[in-house]
Amino acid sequence: MLGWLAPLWLCFLNGALAAELLDGWEFEEDDGGCVAEGQTAQWEWGEVTGGPGAAHSGARAWALSLDGGYLNDTVDTLTCPAVDLSTATRPVVQFEQWFDFFAGDAGHVEVDDGSGWRVVSPLYAVVPDLVGQSGSWLTASVDLSGASGPVALRWVVVADASGVGGGWFIDDLRWWDGDPVAPQIDDVDVLGDTDDVMVARAVSATVRDDVGLTSVVLRYVVDGGAAQETVMAADADVWTAALPGGPPDTTVAYQVLARDGENETVSPAVAFRYFLPAPDNLRLDAQRAVGHTLPLAWGPPFGGHIIEGYRVYRDEVLVAEVSTPRADVPVTGGVDSFTVVAVFGEGEGDPSAPLEITASIPTVTALSPAEGWPGDHLHVGLTGAYLLLTDGRVTATLGEGISVGVSIRDVDSAVLDVQIAADAEPGGRDLVIGTPSGVTTALGVFTVLDGDDRPRLNEAELAVWQGDTATLQLTYVGEMATDEPSVDLGPDIVIDSAVAVSGGLTVSCVVSGDAAVGDRAVTVDDGVRIFDGATLTVRNSTTQGTGNGCVSAPHGGLVAAVGAAAALLSRRKRGM
Repeated sequence: MLGWLAPLWLCFLNGALAAELLDGWEFEEDDGGCVAEGQTAQWEWGEVTGGPGAAHSGARAWALSLDGGYLNDTVDTLTCPAVDLSTATRPVVQFEQWFDFFAGDAGHVEVDDGSGWRVVSPLYAVVPDLVGQSGSWLTASVDLSGASGPVALRWVVVADASGVGGGWFIDDLRWWDGDPVAPQIDDVDVLGDTDDVMVARAVSATVRDDVGLTSVVLRYVVDGGAAQETVMAADADVWTAALPGGPPDTTVAYQVLARDGENETVSPAVAFRYFLPAPDNLRLDAQRAVGHTLPLAWGPPFGGHIIEGYRVYRDEVLVAEVSTPRADVPVTGGVDSFTVVAVFGEGEGDPSAPLEITASIPTVTALSPAEGWPGDHLHVGLTGAYLLLTDGRVTATLGEGISVGVSIRDVDSAVLDVQIAADAEPGGRDLVIGTPSGVTTALGVFTVLDGDDRPRLNEAELAVWQGDTATLQLTYVGEMATDEPSVDLGPDIVIDSAVAVSGGLTVSCVVSGDAAVGDRAVTVDDGVRIFDGATLTVRNSTTQGTGNGCVSAPHGGLVAAVGAAAALLSRRKRGM
Protein backbone atom coordinates (compact mmCIF):
# COMPACT_ATOMS: atom_id res chain seq x y z
CA MET A 1 0.00 0.00 0.00
CA LEU A 2 2.89 2.41 0.79
CA GLY A 3 4.48 1.89 -2.64
CA TRP A 4 7.07 4.53 -3.63
CA LEU A 5 6.10 6.75 -0.68
CA ALA A 6 7.78 4.43 1.84
CA PRO A 7 11.24 6.04 1.61
CA LEU A 8 9.65 9.46 2.20
CA TRP A 9 7.78 8.24 5.29
CA LEU A 10 10.93 6.63 6.66
CA CYS A 11 12.72 9.92 6.19
CA PHE A 12 10.04 11.57 8.32
CA LEU A 13 10.44 8.89 10.96
CA ASN A 14 14.23 9.15 11.14
CA GLY A 15 14.55 12.92 10.55
CA ALA A 16 12.86 15.97 11.90
CA LEU A 17 9.35 14.51 11.95
CA ALA A 18 8.88 12.17 14.94
CA ALA A 19 5.59 10.80 13.61
CA GLU A 20 4.71 7.19 12.77
CA LEU A 21 3.09 6.43 9.42
CA LEU A 22 0.20 4.05 9.95
CA ASP A 23 -1.06 3.68 6.39
CA GLY A 24 -1.21 5.52 3.08
CA TRP A 25 -2.01 5.47 -0.62
CA GLU A 26 -0.09 7.28 -3.37
CA PHE A 27 -2.82 6.35 -5.92
CA GLU A 28 -0.20 5.50 -8.52
CA GLU A 29 -0.45 1.70 -8.90
CA ASP A 30 -4.13 1.47 -7.97
CA ASP A 31 -7.09 3.52 -6.76
CA GLY A 32 -6.54 2.59 -3.09
CA GLY A 33 -9.93 0.91 -2.92
CA CYS A 34 -11.72 4.24 -2.83
CA VAL A 35 -15.31 4.36 -4.11
CA ALA A 36 -17.09 7.10 -6.11
CA GLU A 37 -20.72 7.57 -5.09
CA GLY A 38 -23.45 10.19 -5.18
CA GLN A 39 -25.97 11.52 -7.67
CA THR A 40 -23.61 11.26 -10.64
CA ALA A 41 -20.70 9.30 -9.08
CA GLN A 42 -18.38 11.48 -11.20
CA TRP A 43 -15.20 11.01 -9.13
CA GLU A 44 -12.64 9.10 -11.20
CA TRP A 45 -9.13 7.70 -10.77
CA GLY A 46 -6.40 7.80 -13.39
CA GLU A 47 -3.85 9.99 -15.15
CA VAL A 48 -4.31 13.72 -14.53
CA THR A 49 -4.67 15.81 -17.70
CA GLY A 50 -6.90 18.70 -16.57
CA GLY A 51 -6.97 20.95 -13.52
CA PRO A 52 -3.37 21.28 -12.22
CA GLY A 53 -2.08 19.53 -15.34
CA ALA A 54 -0.31 16.75 -13.39
CA ALA A 55 -0.70 14.70 -10.23
CA HIS A 56 1.04 15.84 -7.05
CA SER A 57 3.37 12.86 -7.39
CA GLY A 58 3.60 10.34 -10.20
CA ALA A 59 0.98 10.54 -12.94
CA ARG A 60 -2.29 9.36 -11.32
CA ALA A 61 -4.68 10.70 -8.72
CA TRP A 62 -8.37 10.85 -7.84
CA ALA A 63 -10.26 13.75 -9.40
CA LEU A 64 -13.64 15.30 -9.89
CA SER A 65 -13.10 14.80 -13.66
CA LEU A 66 -9.50 13.99 -14.62
CA ASP A 67 -9.58 16.18 -17.72
CA GLY A 68 -10.97 19.22 -15.84
CA GLY A 69 -14.47 20.49 -15.17
CA TYR A 70 -17.26 18.66 -13.39
CA LEU A 71 -21.01 18.11 -13.58
CA ASN A 72 -23.22 20.68 -11.89
CA ASP A 73 -26.42 20.44 -9.86
CA THR A 74 -25.22 17.35 -7.95
CA VAL A 75 -23.81 16.02 -4.69
CA ASP A 76 -21.04 13.43 -5.06
CA THR A 77 -18.62 11.68 -2.69
CA LEU A 78 -15.33 9.84 -2.79
CA THR A 79 -14.90 7.39 0.11
CA CYS A 80 -11.64 5.60 0.97
CA PRO A 81 -11.35 2.43 3.15
CA ALA A 82 -11.27 2.83 6.93
CA VAL A 83 -7.97 2.64 8.80
CA ASP A 84 -7.66 1.19 12.31
CA LEU A 85 -6.52 3.97 14.67
CA SER A 86 -7.06 2.04 17.89
CA THR A 87 -3.34 2.09 18.75
CA ALA A 88 -2.78 5.74 17.82
CA THR A 89 -2.31 8.27 20.61
CA ARG A 90 -2.67 11.31 18.30
CA PRO A 91 -4.01 10.31 14.89
CA VAL A 92 -3.69 12.74 11.96
CA VAL A 93 -4.72 12.22 8.34
CA GLN A 94 -3.04 14.20 5.54
CA PHE A 95 -3.61 14.45 1.79
CA GLU A 96 -2.60 16.71 -1.13
CA GLN A 97 -5.37 18.62 -2.89
CA TRP A 98 -5.92 21.03 -5.76
CA PHE A 99 -9.32 22.64 -6.28
CA ASP A 100 -11.13 25.11 -8.45
CA PHE A 101 -14.82 25.58 -7.57
CA PHE A 102 -17.25 27.79 -9.44
CA ALA A 103 -19.07 30.39 -7.38
CA GLY A 104 -21.82 28.65 -5.38
CA ASP A 105 -20.05 25.25 -5.39
CA ALA A 106 -18.01 23.90 -2.44
CA GLY A 107 -16.27 20.84 -1.09
CA HIS A 108 -15.64 19.52 2.41
CA VAL A 109 -14.12 16.52 4.23
CA GLU A 110 -16.01 14.05 6.43
CA VAL A 111 -14.91 11.20 8.72
CA ASP A 112 -16.81 8.25 10.24
CA ASP A 113 -15.41 6.51 13.33
CA GLY A 114 -18.47 4.33 13.76
CA SER A 115 -20.80 7.02 14.97
CA GLY A 116 -21.76 8.33 11.55
CA TRP A 117 -20.30 10.84 9.12
CA ARG A 118 -19.30 14.23 10.49
CA VAL A 119 -17.71 17.25 8.82
CA VAL A 120 -14.15 18.02 9.90
CA SER A 121 -12.05 21.11 9.25
CA PRO A 122 -8.41 20.84 8.14
CA LEU A 123 -5.94 22.32 10.60
CA TYR A 124 -5.51 26.10 10.24
CA ALA A 125 -8.64 26.34 8.08
CA VAL A 126 -11.10 29.10 8.95
CA VAL A 127 -14.17 27.15 7.82
CA PRO A 128 -14.60 23.52 6.74
CA ASP A 129 -15.89 24.35 3.25
CA LEU A 130 -13.47 24.71 0.38
CA VAL A 131 -14.48 27.44 -2.08
CA GLY A 132 -12.73 29.30 -4.90
CA GLN A 133 -9.31 28.17 -6.09
CA SER A 134 -6.27 26.73 -4.31
CA GLY A 135 -3.86 28.00 -6.96
CA SER A 136 -1.50 25.04 -6.45
CA TRP A 137 -1.25 21.67 -4.76
CA LEU A 138 -1.73 22.17 -0.99
CA THR A 139 -1.30 19.84 1.98
CA ALA A 140 -4.42 19.37 4.08
CA SER A 141 -4.08 17.96 7.63
CA VAL A 142 -7.00 16.79 9.81
CA ASP A 143 -6.56 16.21 13.55
CA LEU A 144 -8.46 13.03 14.46
CA SER A 145 -7.71 13.15 18.18
CA GLY A 146 -10.44 11.31 20.09
CA ALA A 147 -11.18 8.92 17.26
CA SER A 148 -10.51 5.22 17.85
CA GLY A 149 -10.97 2.00 15.99
CA PRO A 150 -11.57 2.02 12.24
CA VAL A 151 -11.99 5.53 10.79
CA ALA A 152 -13.16 6.17 7.22
CA LEU A 153 -12.58 9.34 5.22
CA ARG A 154 -14.55 10.85 2.36
CA TRP A 155 -14.60 13.98 0.20
CA VAL A 156 -17.93 15.59 -0.58
CA VAL A 157 -18.64 18.10 -3.36
CA VAL A 158 -21.88 20.07 -3.59
CA ALA A 159 -22.46 21.76 -6.99
CA ASP A 160 -25.41 24.01 -7.82
CA ALA A 161 -27.08 24.42 -11.19
CA SER A 162 -24.90 27.30 -12.41
CA GLY A 163 -21.44 27.01 -13.97
CA VAL A 164 -18.56 24.68 -13.09
CA GLY A 165 -14.87 25.14 -12.26
CA GLY A 166 -11.75 23.11 -12.89
CA GLY A 167 -12.56 20.40 -10.32
CA TRP A 168 -11.11 18.82 -7.16
CA PHE A 169 -8.01 16.59 -7.25
CA ILE A 170 -6.83 14.31 -4.38
CA ASP A 171 -3.39 12.62 -4.14
CA ASP A 172 -0.99 11.04 -1.61
CA LEU A 173 -3.23 10.09 1.34
CA ARG A 174 -1.35 9.41 4.63
CA TRP A 175 -2.47 8.30 8.13
CA TRP A 176 -0.15 9.25 11.01
CA ASP A 177 0.28 8.82 14.71
CA GLY A 178 2.17 11.79 16.19
CA ASP A 179 2.86 15.26 14.87
CA PRO A 180 3.51 15.39 11.13
CA VAL A 181 2.04 18.88 10.82
CA ALA A 182 4.46 21.80 10.52
CA PRO A 183 3.63 25.24 11.95
CA GLN A 184 1.51 27.57 9.83
CA ILE A 185 2.96 31.00 9.00
CA ASP A 186 0.64 33.69 7.59
CA ASP A 187 0.53 37.44 7.07
CA VAL A 188 4.26 38.10 7.17
CA ASP A 189 4.81 41.86 6.89
CA VAL A 190 6.14 42.74 3.44
CA LEU A 191 8.35 45.78 3.93
CA GLY A 192 8.97 48.07 0.99
CA ASP A 193 12.07 50.10 0.18
CA THR A 194 12.60 53.00 2.57
CA ASP A 195 14.67 56.19 2.82
CA ASP A 196 14.64 55.96 6.63
CA VAL A 197 18.22 54.77 6.64
CA MET A 198 19.74 53.46 9.86
CA VAL A 199 16.25 53.07 11.35
CA ALA A 200 15.20 49.64 12.67
CA ARG A 201 12.07 48.12 11.12
CA ALA A 202 9.58 45.78 12.80
CA VAL A 203 8.37 42.57 11.12
CA SER A 204 5.35 40.67 12.38
CA ALA A 205 3.69 37.42 11.30
CA THR A 206 0.83 35.19 12.38
CA VAL A 207 2.26 31.82 13.46
CA ARG A 208 0.18 28.86 14.64
CA ASP A 209 0.82 25.20 15.39
CA ASP A 210 -1.51 22.31 16.14
CA VAL A 211 0.60 21.09 19.07
CA GLY A 212 2.74 23.97 20.26
CA LEU A 213 5.57 26.17 19.03
CA THR A 214 9.07 25.78 20.42
CA SER A 215 10.66 28.71 18.62
CA VAL A 216 9.90 31.46 16.13
CA VAL A 217 12.80 33.46 14.73
CA LEU A 218 13.32 36.16 12.14
CA ARG A 219 16.18 35.19 9.84
CA TYR A 220 17.76 37.92 7.72
CA VAL A 221 20.66 38.49 5.35
CA VAL A 222 22.25 41.89 4.69
CA ASP A 223 23.64 42.43 1.17
CA GLY A 224 24.03 38.72 0.57
CA GLY A 225 26.16 38.13 3.68
CA ALA A 226 25.87 35.49 6.36
CA ALA A 227 22.42 34.68 7.72
CA GLN A 228 21.52 36.11 11.12
CA GLU A 229 18.59 35.35 13.42
CA THR A 230 16.66 37.24 16.07
CA VAL A 231 14.01 35.71 18.35
CA MET A 232 10.46 36.94 17.75
CA ALA A 233 8.17 37.85 20.63
CA ALA A 234 4.54 36.66 20.77
CA ASP A 235 1.29 38.49 21.40
CA ALA A 236 -1.27 35.67 21.02
CA ASP A 237 -0.63 34.31 17.51
CA VAL A 238 1.22 37.44 16.30
CA TRP A 239 5.00 37.27 16.53
CA THR A 240 7.21 40.36 16.12
CA ALA A 241 10.91 41.18 15.85
CA ALA A 242 12.95 44.13 14.56
CA LEU A 243 15.43 44.25 11.69
CA PRO A 244 18.45 46.51 12.26
CA GLY A 245 18.64 49.75 10.30
CA GLY A 246 21.09 49.98 7.44
CA PRO A 247 23.09 52.57 5.50
CA PRO A 248 22.04 53.76 2.04
CA ASP A 249 22.07 51.16 -0.74
CA THR A 250 21.72 48.25 1.66
CA THR A 251 19.44 45.31 0.78
CA VAL A 252 17.92 43.19 3.55
CA ALA A 253 16.27 39.83 2.81
CA TYR A 254 14.28 38.17 5.58
CA GLN A 255 11.95 35.25 6.38
CA VAL A 256 10.22 33.75 9.41
CA LEU A 257 11.19 30.30 10.75
CA ALA A 258 8.80 28.46 13.07
CA ARG A 259 9.51 25.14 14.85
CA ASP A 260 7.30 22.90 16.95
CA GLY A 261 10.02 20.53 18.12
CA GLU A 262 9.36 18.02 15.35
CA ASN A 263 8.75 20.15 12.27
CA GLU A 264 9.90 23.44 10.79
CA THR A 265 8.22 25.94 8.48
CA VAL A 266 10.03 28.71 6.62
CA SER A 267 8.13 31.57 5.03
CA PRO A 268 9.09 32.79 1.53
CA ALA A 269 11.95 35.28 1.57
CA VAL A 270 11.10 38.98 1.29
CA ALA A 271 13.59 41.76 0.54
CA PHE A 272 13.69 45.52 0.80
CA ARG A 273 16.32 48.20 0.39
CA TYR A 274 17.48 51.21 2.38
CA PHE A 275 18.07 54.13 0.03
CA LEU A 276 18.36 57.89 -0.23
CA PRO A 277 16.19 59.58 -2.87
CA ALA A 278 17.39 60.35 -6.39
CA PRO A 279 17.28 63.68 -8.24
CA ASP A 280 14.46 64.05 -10.73
CA ASN A 281 14.14 65.17 -14.35
CA LEU A 282 17.78 65.09 -15.45
CA ARG A 283 17.90 66.96 -18.76
CA LEU A 284 20.06 68.85 -21.26
CA ASP A 285 19.82 72.56 -20.46
CA ALA A 286 20.52 73.74 -24.03
CA GLN A 287 18.73 73.79 -27.35
CA ARG A 288 21.43 71.80 -29.13
CA ALA A 289 23.90 69.16 -28.00
CA VAL A 290 26.95 70.92 -29.45
CA GLY A 291 30.18 71.53 -27.58
CA HIS A 292 33.00 69.92 -25.66
CA THR A 293 30.96 70.52 -22.51
CA LEU A 294 27.20 70.65 -22.16
CA PRO A 295 24.95 72.07 -19.42
CA LEU A 296 22.79 69.62 -17.50
CA ALA A 297 20.03 70.49 -15.05
CA TRP A 298 17.78 68.45 -12.76
CA GLY A 299 15.25 68.70 -9.97
CA PRO A 300 16.26 68.10 -6.34
CA PRO A 301 15.17 64.82 -4.74
CA PHE A 302 12.03 64.66 -2.66
CA GLY A 303 12.10 64.04 1.07
CA GLY A 304 13.29 65.70 4.22
CA HIS A 305 17.00 64.92 3.94
CA ILE A 306 19.46 67.82 3.86
CA ILE A 307 21.26 67.98 0.51
CA GLU A 308 24.97 68.83 0.68
CA GLY A 309 25.65 68.72 -3.07
CA TYR A 310 25.45 66.68 -6.24
CA ARG A 311 27.72 64.38 -8.23
CA VAL A 312 27.36 63.82 -11.95
CA TYR A 313 28.56 60.56 -13.52
CA ARG A 314 29.23 59.87 -17.18
CA ASP A 315 29.14 56.14 -17.85
CA GLU A 316 29.67 55.59 -14.09
CA VAL A 317 32.75 57.85 -13.99
CA LEU A 318 32.55 61.01 -11.86
CA VAL A 319 32.78 64.11 -14.08
CA ALA A 320 31.37 66.92 -11.94
CA GLU A 321 30.67 67.86 -8.30
CA VAL A 322 28.43 70.88 -7.72
CA SER A 323 26.39 72.48 -4.96
CA THR A 324 23.37 73.44 -7.09
CA PRO A 325 21.19 71.36 -9.47
CA ARG A 326 23.14 72.34 -12.60
CA ALA A 327 26.54 71.38 -14.04
CA ASP A 328 28.62 71.76 -17.19
CA VAL A 329 29.88 68.29 -18.08
CA PRO A 330 32.39 67.05 -20.67
CA VAL A 331 31.12 64.93 -23.55
CA THR A 332 32.92 62.48 -25.84
CA GLY A 333 30.97 62.80 -29.08
CA GLY A 334 29.70 59.24 -28.82
CA VAL A 335 26.63 58.13 -26.87
CA ASP A 336 27.23 59.36 -23.31
CA SER A 337 25.00 58.16 -20.48
CA PHE A 338 24.74 60.59 -17.56
CA THR A 339 23.30 60.11 -14.09
CA VAL A 340 23.27 62.45 -11.11
CA VAL A 341 23.15 61.65 -7.40
CA ALA A 342 22.50 63.85 -4.42
CA VAL A 343 24.98 63.85 -1.57
CA PHE A 344 23.46 63.86 1.91
CA GLY A 345 24.94 63.82 5.39
CA GLU A 346 24.02 60.13 5.50
CA GLY A 347 25.85 59.37 2.25
CA GLU A 348 25.28 59.29 -1.50
CA GLY A 349 21.72 58.82 -2.75
CA ASP A 350 20.31 56.75 -5.58
CA PRO A 351 21.18 57.72 -9.15
CA SER A 352 18.66 59.51 -11.29
CA ALA A 353 17.19 57.93 -14.38
CA PRO A 354 19.96 57.95 -17.02
CA LEU A 355 20.12 60.62 -19.70
CA GLU A 356 21.74 59.62 -23.00
CA ILE A 357 23.32 62.36 -25.11
CA THR A 358 25.00 62.14 -28.50
CA ALA A 359 26.91 65.40 -28.76
CA SER A 360 28.38 67.11 -31.82
CA ILE A 361 31.95 67.98 -30.87
CA PRO A 362 33.50 71.22 -32.25
CA THR A 363 36.42 70.16 -34.47
CA VAL A 364 39.09 71.90 -36.52
CA THR A 365 39.23 70.11 -39.86
CA ALA A 366 41.88 72.18 -41.66
CA LEU A 367 44.34 75.08 -41.44
CA SER A 368 45.74 76.52 -44.69
CA PRO A 369 48.59 77.17 -44.67
CA ALA A 370 49.48 74.98 -41.72
CA GLU A 371 53.06 76.17 -41.40
CA GLY A 372 55.17 79.30 -41.42
CA TRP A 373 58.65 80.67 -40.70
CA PRO A 374 59.76 82.95 -37.89
CA GLY A 375 59.02 86.47 -39.03
CA ASP A 376 56.11 85.38 -41.25
CA HIS A 377 52.84 87.30 -41.46
CA LEU A 378 50.12 84.93 -42.76
CA HIS A 379 46.44 84.77 -43.62
CA VAL A 380 45.52 81.28 -42.38
CA GLY A 381 42.22 79.80 -43.46
CA LEU A 382 40.44 77.91 -40.69
CA THR A 383 37.64 75.41 -41.34
CA GLY A 384 35.88 73.12 -38.88
CA ALA A 385 32.63 71.52 -37.82
CA TYR A 386 30.24 72.67 -35.06
CA LEU A 387 32.60 75.51 -34.09
CA LEU A 388 29.76 78.04 -33.66
CA LEU A 389 32.02 80.99 -34.39
CA THR A 390 30.51 84.39 -33.59
CA ASP A 391 31.84 87.86 -34.43
CA GLY A 392 33.57 89.51 -31.52
CA ARG A 393 33.28 86.42 -29.28
CA VAL A 394 36.10 84.22 -30.59
CA THR A 395 39.73 84.00 -29.51
CA ALA A 396 42.54 81.95 -31.02
CA THR A 397 46.09 81.20 -29.86
CA LEU A 398 49.05 79.30 -31.34
CA GLY A 399 51.37 79.57 -28.39
CA GLU A 400 54.27 81.77 -27.38
CA GLY A 401 55.78 84.05 -30.01
CA ILE A 402 52.72 84.04 -32.28
CA SER A 403 49.94 86.62 -32.30
CA VAL A 404 46.60 85.65 -33.83
CA GLY A 405 43.68 87.79 -34.95
CA VAL A 406 40.35 86.32 -36.02
CA SER A 407 38.07 87.36 -38.87
CA ILE A 408 34.83 85.30 -38.99
CA ARG A 409 33.50 84.05 -42.31
CA ASP A 410 30.67 81.89 -40.98
CA VAL A 411 29.91 79.65 -38.01
CA ASP A 412 32.47 77.06 -39.11
CA SER A 413 35.19 79.07 -40.91
CA ALA A 414 37.42 82.07 -40.31
CA VAL A 415 40.64 83.72 -41.45
CA LEU A 416 43.39 83.93 -38.85
CA ASP A 417 45.80 86.84 -39.05
CA VAL A 418 48.98 85.07 -37.87
CA GLN A 419 52.17 86.99 -37.08
CA ILE A 420 55.13 84.85 -36.11
CA ALA A 421 57.84 86.58 -34.13
CA ALA A 422 61.34 86.46 -35.58
CA ASP A 423 62.54 84.62 -32.49
CA ALA A 424 59.63 82.15 -32.27
CA GLU A 425 60.73 78.62 -31.45
CA PRO A 426 60.36 76.15 -34.36
CA GLY A 427 58.09 73.15 -33.86
CA GLY A 428 54.47 72.05 -33.71
CA ARG A 429 51.85 74.29 -32.15
CA ASP A 430 48.36 73.63 -30.79
CA LEU A 431 45.51 75.81 -31.97
CA VAL A 432 43.19 76.78 -29.12
CA ILE A 433 39.87 78.39 -30.06
CA GLY A 434 37.63 79.93 -27.43
CA THR A 435 33.93 80.49 -28.14
CA PRO A 436 30.83 80.98 -25.97
CA SER A 437 30.13 77.24 -26.35
CA GLY A 438 33.53 76.22 -24.99
CA VAL A 439 37.18 75.73 -25.86
CA THR A 440 38.32 73.68 -28.85
CA THR A 441 41.91 72.47 -29.00
CA ALA A 442 43.49 71.09 -32.17
CA LEU A 443 46.76 69.45 -31.22
CA GLY A 444 49.87 70.09 -33.35
CA VAL A 445 47.98 71.50 -36.34
CA PHE A 446 50.44 74.34 -37.06
CA THR A 447 54.21 74.16 -37.48
CA VAL A 448 56.80 76.90 -37.09
CA LEU A 449 59.49 75.94 -39.60
CA ASP A 450 63.22 76.09 -38.99
CA GLY A 451 65.68 77.76 -41.37
CA ASP A 452 66.15 80.86 -43.48
CA ASP A 453 63.84 79.96 -46.34
CA ARG A 454 61.05 82.34 -45.43
CA PRO A 455 59.38 83.74 -48.58
CA ARG A 456 60.13 87.50 -48.68
CA LEU A 457 61.06 90.39 -50.93
CA ASN A 458 64.72 90.76 -51.76
CA GLU A 459 66.30 93.70 -50.05
CA ALA A 460 66.28 96.67 -52.43
CA GLU A 461 66.57 100.44 -52.19
CA LEU A 462 63.87 101.84 -54.49
CA ALA A 463 63.05 105.50 -55.06
CA VAL A 464 60.25 107.60 -56.56
CA TRP A 465 59.60 111.35 -56.81
CA GLN A 466 56.63 113.24 -55.51
CA GLY A 467 54.13 113.48 -58.37
CA ASP A 468 55.86 110.64 -60.23
CA THR A 469 54.26 107.98 -62.40
CA ALA A 470 56.65 105.07 -61.98
CA THR A 471 57.23 101.43 -62.61
CA LEU A 472 59.05 99.44 -59.90
CA GLN A 473 60.77 96.11 -60.34
CA LEU A 474 60.65 93.87 -57.25
CA THR A 475 62.18 90.43 -56.80
CA TYR A 476 61.36 87.89 -54.09
CA VAL A 477 62.34 84.56 -52.54
CA GLY A 478 59.78 81.73 -52.65
CA GLU A 479 56.51 81.50 -54.53
CA MET A 480 53.46 83.70 -54.59
CA ALA A 481 49.95 82.30 -54.38
CA THR A 482 48.70 84.60 -57.16
CA ASP A 483 50.05 86.42 -60.23
CA GLU A 484 48.30 89.64 -59.23
CA PRO A 485 49.09 90.23 -55.56
CA SER A 486 48.17 93.30 -53.57
CA VAL A 487 51.02 95.80 -53.13
CA ASP A 488 51.24 98.47 -50.43
CA LEU A 489 53.74 101.32 -50.87
CA GLY A 490 52.31 103.39 -48.08
CA PRO A 491 50.03 106.45 -48.05
CA ASP A 492 49.63 108.76 -51.09
CA ILE A 493 50.97 106.19 -53.55
CA VAL A 494 48.33 104.56 -55.74
CA ILE A 495 49.10 101.15 -57.25
CA ASP A 496 47.94 100.99 -60.85
CA SER A 497 48.94 97.37 -61.46
CA ALA A 498 51.09 94.59 -59.99
CA VAL A 499 52.00 91.53 -62.07
CA ALA A 500 54.29 88.69 -60.99
CA VAL A 501 56.56 87.36 -63.74
CA SER A 502 59.48 84.93 -63.47
CA GLY A 503 60.35 85.47 -59.83
CA GLY A 504 59.84 89.17 -60.10
CA LEU A 505 57.04 91.63 -59.69
CA THR A 506 56.33 94.66 -61.92
CA VAL A 507 54.49 97.39 -60.06
CA SER A 508 53.05 100.49 -61.71
CA CYS A 509 52.28 103.34 -59.36
CA VAL A 510 51.34 107.02 -59.17
CA VAL A 511 52.85 109.14 -56.42
CA SER A 512 50.88 112.05 -55.03
CA GLY A 513 52.58 115.41 -55.31
CA ASP A 514 52.37 115.87 -51.55
CA ALA A 515 53.39 112.33 -50.58
CA ALA A 516 55.55 112.33 -47.45
CA VAL A 517 59.24 112.37 -48.26
CA GLY A 518 61.38 109.60 -46.79
CA ASP A 519 61.74 105.83 -46.52
CA ARG A 520 58.82 103.45 -46.23
CA ALA A 521 58.41 99.65 -46.16
CA VAL A 522 57.18 97.80 -49.23
CA THR A 523 54.75 94.93 -48.58
CA VAL A 524 53.16 92.48 -50.99
CA ASP A 525 50.12 90.42 -49.98
CA ASP A 526 49.38 87.36 -52.15
CA GLY A 527 46.32 86.45 -50.06
CA VAL A 528 48.25 83.91 -48.01
CA ARG A 529 51.48 85.59 -46.98
CA ILE A 530 52.68 89.18 -46.63
CA PHE A 531 56.09 89.59 -48.29
CA ASP A 532 58.39 92.30 -46.90
CA GLY A 533 62.08 93.19 -46.91
CA ALA A 534 62.30 95.99 -49.51
CA THR A 535 62.40 99.75 -48.87
CA LEU A 536 61.02 102.58 -51.00
CA THR A 537 62.25 106.19 -50.74
CA VAL A 538 59.98 109.09 -51.73
CA ARG A 539 62.06 112.07 -52.85
CA ASN A 540 61.19 115.73 -52.90
CA SER A 541 59.98 116.84 -56.34
CA THR A 542 62.07 120.04 -56.17
CA THR A 543 65.17 117.91 -56.57
CA GLN A 544 63.52 115.53 -59.00
CA GLY A 545 65.59 112.88 -60.68
CA THR A 546 65.19 109.30 -61.65
CA GLY A 547 64.54 107.02 -58.69
CA ASN A 548 66.54 103.83 -58.25
CA GLY A 549 64.51 101.00 -59.72
CA CYS A 550 61.81 103.39 -60.85
CA VAL A 551 61.04 104.72 -64.30
CA SER A 552 60.04 108.39 -63.74
CA ALA A 553 58.10 110.87 -65.88
CA PRO A 554 60.28 113.09 -68.14
CA HIS A 555 61.46 116.47 -66.88
CA GLY A 556 59.11 119.24 -67.88
CA GLY A 557 56.21 116.80 -67.66
CA LEU A 558 55.69 117.32 -63.96
CA VAL A 559 52.37 119.07 -64.39
CA ALA A 560 51.09 116.29 -66.65
CA ALA A 561 52.29 113.65 -64.22
CA VAL A 562 50.56 115.35 -61.33
CA GLY A 563 47.39 115.61 -63.42
CA ALA A 564 47.58 111.92 -64.33
CA ALA A 565 48.05 111.00 -60.67
CA ALA A 566 45.07 113.12 -59.70
CA ALA A 567 42.96 111.50 -62.41
CA LEU A 568 44.04 108.01 -61.30
CA LEU A 569 43.29 108.82 -57.67
CA SER A 570 39.88 110.10 -58.77
CA ARG A 571 39.22 106.85 -60.68
CA ARG A 572 40.23 104.78 -57.64
CA LYS A 573 37.82 106.73 -55.47
CA ARG A 574 34.97 106.18 -57.96
CA GLY A 575 35.78 102.47 -58.15
CA MET A 576 36.64 102.63 -61.88
